[in-house]
Amino acid sequence: MRHSLAAGGACVPELADLSVEDVGAGAGQMGEVLRCRLTWEDAAPDLPGSVIVKLPSMSPRTRRISRGMRLYKREYVFYRHIAPEAPVRSPRMLYGSYDARRDDFVLVLEDLAGMVSEDILEGAGPERTRSALRSIAALHGRYWNRVHAPPLSNRCEVIGTRIRVLAQIAYLAALPRTLDRFGTAFTPETRRLAEDLGPKVSEFMRGLLSGPASFVHADYHLNNLFFDPASGEVAVIDWQTSGPNNPLLDVALFMSRSVTAEARRGMEREAVEAYGEALRRAGVEGFGLEECWRHYRMSMLFSLLIMILGAGNLGSGDRLDSRDFENILRRATTAAGELDAAEFVPGRRRFASPAWTFSALSGLYTAIRR
Repeated sequence: MRHSLAAGGACVPELADLSVEDVGAGAGQMGEVLRCRLTWEDAAPDLPGSVIVKLPSMSPRTRRISRGMRLYKREYVFYRHIAPEAPVRSPRMLYGSYDARRDDFVLVLEDLAGMVSEDILEGAGPERTRSALRSIAALHGRYWNRVHAPPLSNRCEVIGTRIRVLAQIAYLAALPRTLDRFGTAFTPETRRLAEDLGPKVSEFMRGLLSGPASFVHADYHLNNLFFDPASGEVAVIDWQTSGPNNPLLDVALFMSRSVTAEARRGMEREAVEAYGEALRRAGVEGFGLEECWRHYRMSMLFSLLIMILGAGNLGSGDRLDSRDFENILRRATTAAGELDAAEFVPGRRRFASPAWTFSALSGLYTAIRR
């Protein structure tokens, strides 16, 4: 620990004591997350009393998923190249390294002591929702349609065919387990929507990327946010899924997971309008409210997709038990149904493009499973 903090050339005294707490266990993390409490031989006001350390998972299956989706690389790239200039607060990286050959990494991060988190089951109210959406809008505005320019170019992977195919295979595997375990979270209409999406995941994701693009968090919900109790400033953690994508994904993910269905109905249109206004303040032009609303509705289908993937792979050790997870899944299915997200399930193509062929084969797979 001392050597990692001294890697930048700082003079760091010897450690008198170090205690380690596992803060990632049961949280659905794709790696190990530890809080290290530090006692120094020579006290100094600029030395941290605690840090967060992120390491690769000890599960071979999780390591394979992380390598396939580039999760460790994405987070390292964010902290190393994006965070220093991004207009959103995140934990300061004190040390970081990534080995591309082994897909191995270590991050030593600032511990966000003094900031508070909110209970995702209770849900965010209007004030927290506005703060969360203003914060992410500032990030989106900075990189709006600039994903092929520095610092994102040649560093942040745009979702291509490989990842879309992996996502579709994973969805088709997760959907039967989700429906078996959490079937009561679906109405007949949303169950049919989830099944119709199955063979069209790859094509849907490609269409989602045809709209505006920016740098997004892609797992934006209350469990990954901390709030300054005095200023209300938002700090965002867990950037493993970050990268170029449709910016309305973050808005839909937050509204469908971190806000109860009743609260969402009461503030939804106003919240999306406030997000659009924050984009304009960040310099985004030519993106009107109706287009913003359409991409928000489309992104709600992606939120449903992500929740089904999570539900199908929920383990017994996850922090949210089955009943709690089902409540959040129901928020996502309800939002997708009420916003008529079924409109955005791709229709059949007239000609057999590669994407159509893959969708057709996936449809055959779904039929066989049924």
